[in-house]
This record gives sequence, structure tokens and C-alpha cells, in this order.
Amino acid sequence: MVLEGNGVGEGEKLLSMLQQQFSDFNTPNFDVAKHTSQVLAGSQTTAQAQLEKMREGTRLLDTALASEVTGKSPELFGHVQRMRDTESSLADVVLSVETLQSAVRRIRAEVAGPYEHIRARTRQLRNLHSTIGLLRHLIHRLKLVHKLQAQMAAPPESIDLAKAAKLLTDIRAVDSSAEFAGVEAVAADEAFLQRTSALIHEQAQAALAEGMATMSQARVGSALQVFFNLDELSQAVRTLLSGYLQNLEKTARTALDPKQLTSTEDGGSATGSGGSGLAGAQGAACMRRYPKLAYTLEAMFERLAFETTVKGVMPAVSQAQLQQLLGATAPMQGAYLAISLNRMSDAVTTAFPGGARSLPSPADVQKCIGVIHDELKVGGISPQLAALVATTSGTALALLSEKAEYMAATGPEVRAVSHGAPASAAQTRNIALCSQLQEVHRSLSSLLPKLPQTASPALGASLEVVQATAIEIVAPIFKSVVETLENYLLQMHSTDFSLEGSSDGPTSGTSSAVGVVDTSRHITAAAMLISHFRSEFLSKFVPLPSPNVPSCVGALVERMAARLLIFFVRHASLVRPLGHVGKLQLAKDMAELQLAVGSSLYPLEQLGQPYRVLKAFRSLLFTETNSILSSPLLRELPPSVTAHHIFSRLPAEVQAPHERSGLTTAQYSLWLDTHSTEEALVGVRQALDASEPQWRASPEVAGTVGIILQLC
Repeated sequence: MVLEGNGVGEGEKLLSMLQQQFSDFNTPNFDVAKHTSQVLAGSQTTAQAQLEKMREGTRLLDTALASEVTGKSPELFGHVQRMRDTESSLADVVLSVETLQSAVRRIRAEVAGPYEHIRARTRQLRNLHSTIGLLRHLIHRLKLVHKLQAQMAAPPESIDLAKAAKLLTDIRAVDSSAEFAGVEAVAADEAFLQRTSALIHEQAQAALAEGMATMSQARVGSALQVFFNLDELSQAVRTLLSGYLQNLEKTARTALDPKQLTSTEDGGSATGSGGSGLAGAQGAACMRRYPKLAYTLEAMFERLAFETTVKGVMPAVSQAQLQQLLGATAPMQGAYLAISLNRMSDAVTTAFPGGARSLPSPADVQKCIGVIHDELKVGGISPQLAALVATTSGTALALLSEKAEYMAATGPEVRAVSHGAPASAAQTRNIALCSQLQEVHRSLSSLLPKLPQTASPALGASLEVVQATAIEIVAPIFKSVVETLENYLLQMHSTDFSLEGSSDGPTSGTSSAVGVVDTSRHITAAAMLISHFRSEFLSKFVPLPSPNVPSCVGALVERMAARLLIFFVRHASLVRPLGHVGKLQLAKDMAELQLAVGSSLYPLEQLGQPYRVLKAFRSLLFTETNSILSSPLLRELPPSVTAHHIFSRLPAEVQAPHERSGLTTAQYSLWLDTHSTEEALVGVRQALDASEPQWRASPEVAGTVGIILQLC
């Protein structure tokens, strides 16, 4: 009644309360006796009261369950209906499965017979196919054996070993591709094949040995073709090379044995050119045997590499192996190079003893050159040895340069050069010594193209050292002359070039038009010194310095001539003020300097740019200011020269760079020697910027300044 009044919700609550109250009865391991004992022990009531309580709880629990079932009966009925539907579907599925199983059993019974029949036929066909394959290989093998028997039945001289080897290899290939165990026809041919294989190998080895002995390429090629057809080419070549390498090692050891070297001396003597006893014998033997030995080894190696080079195949030897081969002769090589160096050093010391002794005679110099020449020629037959001998020669040439430096005169007497004074003894000594070094350089340089290229680096560097020593010995003489000539040229700044002259005269640069007939005294003095220098100094060099005859001094003379022309142009561009007559005077002086330099020092046409600068500056002197920027002369003249010259056309108030800096022209010239054209132009611009108030006021002057600024 309580459940009906409160509804289903209250029933659920009551059921939940009862479940909690009677939760002990729901445990999996519930023990009735134990529970009863615990209840009675812990309760103050009687057993009858406890029993009634449990009955009341049971009744309430049944009522709650009935209410729960009644409330959810629609849901329960739905589940029951779905279970009935599932049982019906399951019965249909079971029926279908049974039908399918019945069909499978029927099909299996119908297919089993044909399957077994097909399986038997397949096995029969496979066996038949294997038999046919074996028969096909057997027939092919029998044909190859028959051809080989026919080939070997021919007379010995008619047997084609290469063809027989190919047939034998083909037979072995058939044997590896099929299983002939138990086939009597195959077993019957085995003895014949073994005999034939042994015979082919024996004859091929004999042919190869004979071909190598007689150096017959055809014979060797035929033998190698046999081994190639036998698929044993690599093994045969390795065996052959191994044998030859062993023989080569044995021969080399015998040849390099000191006792063997001693026995090679004429008459069995134990003395030789290299000294006495065993050392002398080894020295003489090395000097005769070794270059030829090195050449023979290299030639043999190159021939082997050439003959084994086939397109798409690496050569049989490599460069590293050549070095190993030559390394076997290292003791002999070292002895040869040591003796060669001793010979060259002795020749150098004999010709150039050093110190203040007298200079060697031409015959002594030629003998020294001849010894070095011979060593280089003998070593030149072998590229490898040529490089080593060139290095050894370099050591001897370095000694020669050192000895020559000790023999050169030094002190103030070497640098004293003046007009009219003859060359001193010290200067004559250095000129003669330089000429001797030039001869050494010239003679050995002419040999250089005839030697292997491997000798060029070492020998070329050594010859440069000789050339530098030759130049260094006479450089003080040239330096003194150049300094004196520069001092002469600096005197142009003490000359008045401001005269304008007649404005109606021509401006072509001909001095006679306005009465300029005399050269400036400082140019005359310079020309006389140049002529004296040629007659008293340059004439003593052998050969005479000339652009047509290469020499160490030729470069010094060329630099001297170029320096004088450039120095004159530089200082002529700094002359200010410069009038028309002054321009003519400069042109006259320039022509005189050209004549002196061209006739006594160096042909002007062969000086190149310095001569073109001189000619261009002469034309610039007579070029109108407004036409300078469009003149082709600018291509030949350094921008600094043109800018400095245009200052001579500006008023004195606009200071030139050296005037603004407080430098003399000589000091400014030294500054220009150590600074670039760009730095010089920066100085020009700074000088113009500093004098801007002085030239801005005059449009004509400002226009001239604008030209300079454009040049900068």
C-alpha cells in the first residue's frame, strides 16, 4: 500500500534502502551460520524478533520488486519480442548454413575426381619437360664434345687453341647448367676433356712464355686469347707478373749488391773517379749505370702501360707503382745524386772561390757551365731523374750565387759615378762578375727547353736566383747614375720658363720659330752623363745590353730609361708659371733627352708606355685648355700628370698640392713614388678646395679649375 500511494519513484528509493540494509546477503561468500551468530551476538532482541524483522524486510522487498516489474513491463515486453524475432532469424540462418554445407559437400564430391586426374597429368608433364631439357642439354654437349674432338684430332700445328679453349669452356658451362649424374655418355667423355684441358693449358703457357721472351705481341696476344676463352685471363696475367716481379727483384738485388758493383770495374780495380776502395767503385759504377737504369725502368713502365691500355679498361700499372719501382733503386739513386752534386760543387768552387781573389777566366766559367750542363743532359734522359738532377743543380747554382756575392766589390767606390771619370777597379770587377753570371744564366736557360718539363720548376727557380745576384752586384752603379741624372733633371725648377714670347708665332712646338736654339744646361749635362755611362760602363758588359739579346742587365737598362722619361714628364708637369717660350724650351729639352736615352740606353719605340707618355705630354704643352678634355692625349697620359700641368695655366694664387703642403718638388716627387694616382688626385682636389675663394671670382679661371676637377 505504501508503494502504491507514493508511486514508482518511492518504490525505487525503498528498494535502494532495502538493498543497502540487506547488502550482506548479496556477498559471494555469504555464510549463513556466521551471519546468524553475529546478529544474535550484537542485538538486544530475541531471535524471534530478528526473524520477524527479516520477514518484514522480505515482504517489503517483494513488494518493491513487483512494483519495479510493473513499472517497466512495456520495456520488458519489447525485449521479449526482440528475442523472439532474433530466434526466428537465427533459425533461418541455421537452415541456410545447412543448405550451403550440403552444396559444398556435393561440389566436393563432383570435383575430387577431375582434380586428381589433373594433378597426375601435371606431374607427368613436369617430368616430361625435365627429361626434354636434360636431353636438349645433353645433345648440345655431345655436339660441343664432337667439335672439340674434331679440333684436337687435327695435326698439332693446325690446332686452333683459342677455338678449342672456347669449346672446352662452353662444355663446362653446359655441365654447370644441368645435372648429368648417372648419364653414361657424359661420364665416357670426362677423361677426354681432362686430357684436352691439360694440353690446352700447357701449350698456352708455353706460347705465352715464348712470346714474352721474344717480345712478340702477336704470340702473346694469341696466348692471352686462349686464357681469356678459358675464363682464366686474370689468373694467368697475375701469375705471369708475379714471376717477372720475382725475377726483377732478384736481378735488382744482384745489380745493387756492392760486391757486384765492385766487380763491374774495368780490370777488377777497386778504385775509381769517386774515390778509393769500394766507395770509388760504387761512384764510378753509379755515374755509368744509373741514368740508363732509370731510363730503362721508366721506358719499360711506359711501354707496359701503353700496351695494356684498352678502351674501357684500366691499364695494368699505375703511376704509384712506378714510384715503387724506382724506389727499389733508392740507394743507387742517392749515391748518384751525391756524386753529381760533388762534381758540380767542385766545379763551382774552382771557378768562383769566393773572397777578394781574382775573377775566374772565361775558360774557368765555361768549364763550370760545362759540368752543370753535362749533369743536366745525362739526367735528362729520364723524366724522374731530370727533376732530381735539376734540384741538385739548383743547390750548386745557389752555391755559385753565394760565392759570387762574396767576390763582389763593395763600398763607396762602387757607387761613385760622375761625368768624365772612368769606371773604378771595383766597378769594373763587378761588371765583369755580372757578365760571368749572365753567361751562366744564358747558357743554362738555353738548355732548359731541351730538358723534360719535370726539370723546369727547380732549374728555373735556381736560374732566377743567379739572375737576381747578377743584378744585385751592379745595381749600386745604376742607382748612382739614376740619382745623379734625377738631380740634373730637378734643376728645371731653377729655370725660368715663364717667358711668353710673340703671340703671333706658330704653336707647333718648333723652337726655331721664336729663337729657342739651345738646350737647357741641366739637360745637356744629363745627356753627356748618359753618353759617358754607355761608353765607360755599359760597353764593359758582355754581351752589351740590348733588347735583342736577353741578359740580366738588359732589364736594369730598360728600367733606367723608362724612369728618366717618366721622371722628366712628372717634373715638367709641375713647372709653373709656364709661358709659350718656356713650353718651347721644354720641348727642346725633351727632344734632347729622347735622343740621349734612345741612342745610349734603350730604343724608345721598345720602351712602350713611358715613350708614349713623353710624346703625349709634348703635344699637351701646346693644346688649348678648352680642348684638353676632348683630346685623345688623355688616353696616354696619367690623369695626375695632366692635372699638375693645368696648374701652370692658373694664377699663382691657386696653390698646387705640393705648394699648399709646403713640400719641395723633390720631396713631392718622392711622395708620388710611394702613392697611387688616385691618392695624387685626392691631393689635387684638396688643393683646389682650399683655394676656392681665389678662383671663384674669375669665370675664366673657374673654367680651367673645372677641367681639373673633371680629371679628378
